[in-house]
Amino acid sequence: MDTVDFNELEDLFLDDDSKPLTEIEKKLTLRRIKKSVKYDSFSKYSVLGIDILDYSQFPEPQQIFVPKILDKILETAFNDILEFEDYLFQNEIKTYSIRNSFIDQGDGGFYILETPLHSIILALYIESALRRFNSFNLMSKIRSIVGPLKLRYSITYDTLYRYEGKWTGDNGKFYGPAIIHCARIMSKDKLDRCLIDESSYLWFLEKMQGIESLKIIPFEHIKLLFPNYLAQYAPKEKSGEIGSFKSFTLRDSQSEKESHIESVDILKIGQISVKKDKLNIYNLHMQMSFSHTLDESDPHSWKYYLISLGNLNPEGLISN
Repeated sequence: MDTVDFNELEDLFLDDDSKPLTEIEKKLTLRRIKKSVKYDSFSKYSVLGIDILDYSQFPEPQQIFVPKILDKILETAFNDILEFEDYLFQNEIKTYSIRNSFIDQGDGGFYILETPLHSIILALYIESALRRFNSFNLMSKIRSIVGPLKLRYSITYDTLYRYEGKWTGDNGKFYGPAIIHCARIMSKDKLDRCLIDESSYLWFLEKMQGIESLKIIPFEHIKLLFPNYLAQYAPKEKSGEIGSFKSFTLRDSQSEKESHIESVDILKIGQISVKKDKLNIYNLHMQMSFSHTLDESDPHSWKYYLISLGNLNPEGLISN
């Protein structure tokens, strides 16, 4: 990730008796800033924002348990991804970079990921763990006390950079439009939706002919989008398999008809106004099926799920 270094611009932060810059000096200084910082070439990242719906409305003592419950849900989601999505997340999970870059907001936060595909897959696994909790199949005791939870999600794809603040207590703060827009989009949502920005929508359109293709696209094609993964982590080929890497959500090959992603619906909401920003957003609804058991030897212990990420209700989002 790009890191902003102000060493070449330290004279701008001096606490002295300098006079304000003239208009000509401002123009010259702005040219110097652009040459030094090079913000036009910053890399793009995907940001997944999550937020507990109506967190402030929980009564005490239930409210104090909600951050702990969310932490356990996220831990469950990451453990599942480590096991079932080891190709897509090999660079992130195995170095724990996603967890380390998490921007905690108390009742949610922001994950920084490589692409919008990574954000959506992670969101599906978070929602899957949430459904297990809500259906009394994960932390059933505290679920009985606190009640069900709902999460809302937002996904953006834009530039992002790091600034290492010397006196702020953080060694690596993250800034940029990707985080700003993600937070502002999520602030407009009053339901448990999954909203994505136009840049994320276009990424899927350019890479795989649209986000709806996730239901039918084979895992073999996904691997072609990330050739550097194989170069860094060469899998041990097994007879009849696609190496040692796998994906639960995506079907293995073109010949396989089944996919655990049951449906993908995308609806353009239009342009929303947040403060002075005008953002084009889309409402995403996805369904994924899976089964789970704590005792594989007991055939009666299996639980079967069809979970929904987001919902199809666009009401209340457009703002002039």
